[in-house]
Amino acid sequence: MTDPSRSSIKRDASPNASSSSEKRPKFSLPGDELNVLSRAQLEKEMKLVSRELIWREVIEKAGDQDSVWWCLYPRVLMELLTAMANTTMGGTVIPCPNLAGAQTILSGFTKTELEQWKDGLRNGIENDDWIELAMHPKLRVEKVPSTVAMERRASDPQEEATMGSWDADYFGQAAEALWDHIVKHYDPNSQVYAQFCAVIQSSGKGKSRATDELGKKHFIIPLNLRDRNSSGFPPADHAVRDFLMIKGTEAASYWRISCFFAALFSHTLETLKGFDSKNGIEEVAREFRNSMTAGQSFSEHNHFRRAFYEEVIKLANEKAVQGGKREHGRISSLPSKDMPLQYASTSSTDIQTGYAVPAAASCRKLVEFLKSKDLSPNQKRTPNARGQVLKEAPFIVLAFDEAHVLTNSESGRSFSNFSVMRRVLRGLVVFPVFSLFLSTTGKIAQVKDESKIIVHGPFKSIPPFTELGFDTFASKVSLDGGVDLEQLTHDSHIARLGRPLFALRYMFGDASVKQDIVTFAIAKLLNDDPNVQRFTKHQELACLSQRLPIGCNSTAYISQTAEMKQVEGHLRVCLKADAAFESIETVSSSEPILSEAAYAIMTREAFDPVQAFKSIFEGFALHKGDRGEFLVALLLTMARDQAVGRPCKNRRPERRFFSVVPFICGSLFKPSEDFPEEAASLKMLEADFPDATMHFNHILKVREFKSFNKKSLLLLMTRGAAVMCATNQPSIDTINVFLKSGTKVSVDNLGIILCQSQNDSVYTHNTQPKLFESMDPYTLGILETNQDKPVPVIKIFFALAAKSAGIRVTRRPPSPAYDAVIYEIWVSGLSSDFLMPVKAEQTNIWEGLLQASYGWKDIYKTETDAARDLRRSMNPGAAQDDGHWSHWAKPSAAAK
Repeated sequence: MTDPSRSSIKRDASPNASSSSEKRPKFSLPGDELNVLSRAQLEKEMKLVSRELIWREVIEKAGDQDSVWWCLYPRVLMELLTAMANTTMGGTVIPCPNLAGAQTILSGFTKTELEQWKDGLRNGIENDDWIELAMHPKLRVEKVPSTVAMERRASDPQEEATMGSWDADYFGQAAEALWDHIVKHYDPNSQVYAQFCAVIQSSGKGKSRATDELGKKHFIIPLNLRDRNSSGFPPADHAVRDFLMIKGTEAASYWRISCFFAALFSHTLETLKGFDSKNGIEEVAREFRNSMTAGQSFSEHNHFRRAFYEEVIKLANEKAVQGGKREHGRISSLPSKDMPLQYASTSSTDIQTGYAVPAAASCRKLVEFLKSKDLSPNQKRTPNARGQVLKEAPFIVLAFDEAHVLTNSESGRSFSNFSVMRRVLRGLVVFPVFSLFLSTTGKIAQVKDESKIIVHGPFKSIPPFTELGFDTFASKVSLDGGVDLEQLTHDSHIARLGRPLFALRYMFGDASVKQDIVTFAIAKLLNDDPNVQRFTKHQELACLSQRLPIGCNSTAYISQTAEMKQVEGHLRVCLKADAAFESIETVSSSEPILSEAAYAIMTREAFDPVQAFKSIFEGFALHKGDRGEFLVALLLTMARDQAVGRPCKNRRPERRFFSVVPFICGSLFKPSEDFPEEAASLKMLEADFPDATMHFNHILKVREFKSFNKKSLLLLMTRGAAVMCATNQPSIDTINVFLKSGTKVSVDNLGIILCQSQNDSVYTHNTQPKLFESMDPYTLGILETNQDKPVPVIKIFFALAAKSAGIRVTRRPPSPAYDAVIYEIWVSGLSSDFLMPVKAEQTNIWEGLLQASYGWKDIYKTETDAARDLRRSMNPGAAQDDGHWSHWAKPSAAAK
């Protein structure tokens, strides 16, 4: 590809030679395409370009300066394509780009074509003749009838499902909560650096929809900056994104973005003046929102919105060009990041003395217009959803969707276009304008530009908004026996649990969309082709996190970056973040459709769950547990997958629930000739629970165990969740419930599986009855004393660090003390002889996982044994290793 800035495009010494049609090649002109109407319209549209004094002056002074010519080319091309789009040729030319798009087109020109372009440009400006440039073959595209394009779009059921879900009635409180967040933090008299905040959450949680919903009551200007190569909905405002992403010096970017906001406010005002003059502010907001969204397709916005932003960009370019020369000296340096705000005065005289000249003046006019539409200006305007009257709110909200595209900075530069935009918004802080930056990534709140000012100076920033809710479209269940596992494990139920993305897609999709819902979930979880066979560590973490309650231990910047990458690309939920994103809380929430997607991935031959588990615990800062509970959780999960079998058609198992007996005897434990009595005892499960069933596809960690009882545990089972208990919960670590008979879900049909794990070698192959006694459902509060009848219990104790591997099974029949059968299973070691998920060839990996479960030992890992001993000596008596004792106690005294 030719670099235009390095091409030889010097002007010939003789004007006659350069303009002679006999001495330069001509562009090919289609015979009937340039009709009289097109020519007349084109000449009319391009008249402004021909008459622009600044361009005519540049032509005269350009001479041999290639860089000057190159600055001129894209601006003229942008105007030319805009003009051509308004003629009968509009359907045959490249859609109107901005400067960045024009530069991309010109970068594909050859040296000869650039020579021709220069001559054609001069001919257009000097002689009002643009025909040669207009007919350049590289500006042409194949004309596709709009009806064909619409039919093609409409024929895609996936896109139809997306559009149907967007047009559906809005449910939930997220939009109201977002507005409350805005009003709470909006305060032009505070020390807030600028009136904006990030809306951070993973994909499919409803960021865009909640913001759009605000536009039905409040004046929102939506701007979608989605990357051109990224698919998704709503579609991008390409012209806006490309204009805002133009690279340049920090000062030039500041001026250009200031001109953009000036043009945006100015054109918005002119647009609103065309609405019904009797409308109040809510009606104006609603009409503007409808104008910007009505008739949009999956891939592009409606004509009104495209034309609206085309005009904004045109005005912004005019302001930038016209003001560039006048402001040249002023923009050679930037205003201070903590600049005073006197320049933002509503006085026109004061405004003209400051950097925010274009934006402040036009912003003030738009605000005054909207204030005139406020039907009750002397009253507070912002009652929230609960009817409470809140403080004053902004009149204008700028909503930048996919805003993270602006955060990329060039190598070696300390700023990005986003950090520059924040500084421009600082200049509007005294106006009732608030900005939202919607993103899946924390980058949007991690801009270094103002960090020192906000942390060490008088300013503060507004915390991100993350509270978009969950289970909005869930079908609520009861425990009266009215539902069964067939219903609860069907796609129609589990797709409604979790984020709106899957619920609405299933609700509004046709049969093919419903059929592919798991495949769609796989693609979203992996952020990749659903059929991929080689997995990154982030993809492995994403899958395992949907099955196990893996928590991040992000206390450093690098680990926080990895954690936010899970939010950005793999659907992890951001619960909370502070204003500077120095502290974040994320979780893989209970979302059964994603757990099913993860199951379908983990059962592939290309995915090794054990190796992946080891890999992520070595590669990420994760909470590893204290007693080996994650190893047991992995064993249970792998046993579950064995019980339901591999996915069949459409990546689903034959059925998602399974029988209890094969799960215990065959998927978790396997009969061993070395333990004939235990095998016989396990066989008795068939007589005790011939029709018992259970269901779980993921394990959820609870933080407050005392609030759980048989009803809450059974309710969790209806969404496929087993329970990992809170850290340091005595007696048990995980809980599964099962149905004693059949598939009807009711509290009278309940059975419980309780597991405890220990990675301390003090627990050997010898059973300890007192530990089983402590696993009592009444003592634990699962059953209520003197009210709930006893239920069958299967108690399993995993002595993971025991030197001698084995299994001991005791069956306790119903008795006056406890009138239900109890099984006590003592498991020692991690052996493939009796644990089905443990394969003989992976024994070493399981042993490595056991060692890794001693999370507290990580701090004593060093490069040498001597360093490790010295580090241990710095924490005397903390553990059994000699290093904790040998420096201060004799060996005989310290012996255990």
